[in-house]
Parts: sequence; C-alpha cells; structure tokens
Amino acid sequence: ALMQALPAAEHITIQMTRWPSFKPAVPAPTLFRDLNQLRRLELEGGFSFERCDLPATIWGSLESARALEVLIVNRCYGVPGMPPAVAKVLTRLHHVSITNSYMLNDPDTWLFLDALPALTSLEATWPTKEVAQLATSKLFVTGGVAAAQLAHLTLVVDAIVPEACIAAALTSASNLRTLTVRPRVGLVTKPCASDAGFRLSGTCFVSMSPRLHTVRIECDFPATPAVAEHFARLHSLRAFYKPFSPHRSPHAAAHEVLTQLTAGCPRLRTVTGLMQNDDLTNMLETTVTVPTCVTGPHGAAPACVGVTWRLNGAELRRVTAADEAVAVAERDGPGDHRSGSTS
Repeated sequence: ALMQALPAAEHITIQMTRWPSFKPAVPAPTLFRDLNQLRRLELEGGFSFERCDLPATIWGSLESARALEVLIVNRCYGVPGMPPAVAKVLTRLHHVSITNSYMLNDPDTWLFLDALPALTSLEATWPTKEVAQLATSKLFVTGGVAAAQLAHLTLVVDAIVPEACIAAALTSASNLRTLTVRPRVGLVTKPCASDAGFRLSGTCFVSMSPRLHTVRIECDFPATPAVAEHFARLHSLRAFYKPFSPHRSPHAAAHEVLTQLTAGCPRLRTVTGLMQNDDLTNMLETTVTVPTCVTGPHGAAPACVGVTWRLNGAELRRVTAADEAVAVAERDGPGDHRSGSTS
C-alpha cells in the first residue's frame, strides 16, 4: 500500500507505530509514487525506540512531488536521511519540521535543508551535541544562503547541546522574524538531560537577527541587564517570552530590564516571564521612564517619557493611548458625558 501511485493526493498523513520491513525489490521501494499534486506530507511515528531501517530509496518519490510546500516528520526512528539531490526540484517547499527522528543524525538531512531553494521556516530537534554540530557545520554556517533566508526558526535543544551551537545558528540565521528556543523533553520511555531542567547563560543571544519581531525562549536564563541588552537591540521586537524563573530577579532588577527593553524596542507590546502577579483579580501597573526619540531644543538631550505596563499573571502588556482612552471612558461612565447647557 505504501508504494501505490497517488497522482491526485494533495495532503498525505501517515501515522505508524512501526514501519514495515521492505525486502529488496525492482523497482526499488519508495514512499508512494506519482505525487504530482502533493502539497503537504506528514509522517508521525510512535513512542517505540525500536529501529526498523527503511531503504534510502524511500524518498525517491519526492522527485515527482514538485508542488510540495510542507514536510513534517516526527518520532520516525527508522526513516533514513533526506537525499540532498532531490532538494533542487522541491522549489515550493518552504516549511520543514523534523523532530525526534534519527534522520537528524545523518549529514545528508542537513545538506538537504541547506539545498532547499525556498525554505523559510524550520523546526528541528537537537538531541545531542553531535546533531547540533552537524547542523552548524552543514546548514547554519557563516555566509550560508539557506540559513540567511530563514524567517521562522524553532530549535528544540537538549541540555547537553553546547550554547555555542545555538549562538552559531542565531548568527547565521540573520533574517529571522520569529524565534523559538525550547528545551527538549524526554519521550515517555527514554528520558533526556532536559528533564531535570537546564539553564542557558544567555551568551548565545549576543548576535540575533535585527528583524526579529517575536522571540520565545522557553529555556531558563538569567534576566539580567547584561543579557537583556542583547534583546534591547532588536528594534522591531513586538513580543518577548521567557519562562518565569525560579531564580527570580529582585523587583528592582526586573524593573531595570523592563526599562532597557522599553527604551530599545519601541514596538514592544508584550513581555512575559519577567515579573509575576499571582493575584489574577487585580492587575498591577508599573511605569518606566525612557528617553524619547526627539532631540530637545538647541541639541539638548532628548526628553524623557513615562511608559506604563500592566501586569496580569506573568504577562506585561504595554498601555497604549487607546487603552487609556477606554479606561477613562469606563471610569467616567456614560452619565458623566454631558454636552452643552440647558435654559
């Protein structure tokens, strides 16, 4: 059944607890045939770590899948690496997600990703130091074209992955708009180092794409002014997330970091994980003072302005003029708006 022709299929999803064994045959076994209309391919494995190696020819059918746009592979432990040669015909493939799969241990998979002409969105697991080093030697390389054209990147990293590898990826992916760095969690039967939690130092964030507008760092890291300075350089940043740390900073330090982010990121609207308000029935407000972008008269230093943030749970939301107008209207009520006088 897995070798039949599907010339009209646009979306294929395969869920396998165990892949079948393929015997040598002529023609060589492939994952279906004649995939001319295929736009989305999803392969989902089970939780078994028993390998059932598939032949390398299994990907041969992608030669015909020239309309493919999305490829997702998760928990497929017997699937071979992607053949780099097929990448040149997949001119529409823009989103690839490969997670918890042994094919990431194959250099060919990273060479395949590097050769995709339209790749703009990537999610990948780095379960070991070796996989991370493969990624940063084949795809995330200095001056690499494929890495530089990425707009969206999600890295799922284990605690044993060197922070230098994350730094290399963020440096080479120089045009990112969204970034997620997530700790890898053990898969039921096979625990990983991240299960005990791990903490980044923050040095990996020293060089990031200036075009980033959404940053979500789900690994713990110190929210210090020195680390916050890396994010304060992202002038297009609109949303910033970090987990609320058990190693929480004092309120004064968190306020200083919020001031840094407010001053450096004029478009920033939400900051999550920097402060915590456990009383969800009572939204707290905090105001930071930052310089305006307008220079004072006769070249004097810019004036300062107060920016108010509302804290609800762990989310800080910037108060805009529209928010203030709504608050005033709600406070005054309709009965307080009187026009003219009566005689």
